[in-house]
Amino acid sequence: MRAGFLGALIRAAGLLIAFAVQMLLARLIGDAASYGLYAWGQNLLFLLGAVFALGIPLASARFVAVHDHRGDTAAASEVVGASLRWLLLTSTVGIAAGFAVVAVLPLSAFSDIPRSVVLLAIVAAPLVSLIVLLQSHARARAQLLLAFAPNQALRPLLTGLLAGAFAFWAGRQLQTMEVLLLLCGSLLLVALLQTIIARRLNARRQHTLLSAAPLAEAGSYAPSQLMHNALPLFGTRLADMVMKYGNIVLLGILGGPVVAAGFFVADRLARLGAIPGTVVAAVIQPWLASAHAEGERHALQAVVTEASHVSLWPTLTACLALYLLGPLLLSLFGHDFKSAITVLNILLLVHVAAATLGPCQQILVMSGQQHALMRLLALAAVVHVCALFLLIPLYGATGAALATLASTSLARSGCLILVRKRMGLQPSALVHLIKRLRTRELK
Repeated sequence: MRAGFLGALIRAAGLLIAFAVQMLLARLIGDAASYGLYAWGQNLLFLLGAVFALGIPLASARFVAVHDHRGDTAAASEVVGASLRWLLLTSTVGIAAGFAVVAVLPLSAFSDIPRSVVLLAIVAAPLVSLIVLLQSHARARAQLLLAFAPNQALRPLLTGLLAGAFAFWAGRQLQTMEVLLLLCGSLLLVALLQTIIARRLNARRQHTLLSAAPLAEAGSYAPSQLMHNALPLFGTRLADMVMKYGNIVLLGILGGPVVAAGFFVADRLARLGAIPGTVVAAVIQPWLASAHAEGERHALQAVVTEASHVSLWPTLTACLALYLLGPLLLSLFGHDFKSAITVLNILLLVHVAAATLGPCQQILVMSGQQHALMRLLALAAVVHVCALFLLIPLYGATGAALATLASTSLARSGCLILVRKRMGLQPSALVHLIKRLRTRELK
């Protein structure tokens, strides 16, 4: 509860800052089409960042959490160093492959989406990968301020400040490429700050917990096992990103920038309702990994039970508030965004459904069930993309939201079944509540 409150406080402040910054950018850019192009470029940037990371952040975070729990700082440092080396290699290959694809595509492919936007997203994607890696390591070590504040709060704040200062200096409305360059500048500053703080905190931690020899054999958590675990997690992460960022990318291509802009704003608003679940998922990661590694099943169930309740009820409250305030909040972005209210309501339903089923995906990742999870999420991602191609031409942004509801329901339900069958855990808060009510009735 204490960790969740701190994480929620930072996450909520960050999302409120991001909401205000997106509202500011919509006004500074001026028209919905240009803002939609910016939203498309930002989503491509973060999608490529996840692809370049190749599952390394999640895999290394699991290893670091286990070694840190054991007090083996030397092994944890080796994992961190190995993950950084792998990330450098995958980012280099990713940039080269991205440039090759852009060079092969005909000019007609960039009629609606400028080539410069795509190239900028490819070049800046490693910054996103590095920030995600550092964030994952901070979560593994329960350094919640470092895990949440730089990327969730500081990055959007820096983007807004840079955009506001540039608009004031230029004395005109901003262009899409200018805002994307300012976004990349904020990513660079955040990556530098995260790196400096992480090095100092970990050096201090090593000095405090320094041991002459490892406390236990690294075994399955050795740096040499990093890529063996990262590759299936890459499939999982890629499927996740396709369902998260594929909406905007395909909406920009199939529906146009204006339609993508409406979905982008509704999605950012809906994420405010998902704060409790997002925070809980991040907070419990090291506890899940260490409890599973040591075979502490009762501790594992206790963490899962507490997390499911802490996630569900605040999510219901937040989503209800957003449902009531949705029309007002959308109108703050401008008249063109009021029609996104249906999209917002569907996405709020998505987050409520996910919170109802519990933190199943995090349980599977931190307990080494990445292969089964990868197959399940790959199926959900295929369903999601097929639904997007089918529903966007018919219903536009509403179709993309319905595709998200379908694929998320499939993925989370499948994760629930896997957790119950393979691990014997009960992650759903509703099931716990029903059992308590039945027990009281019997008494």
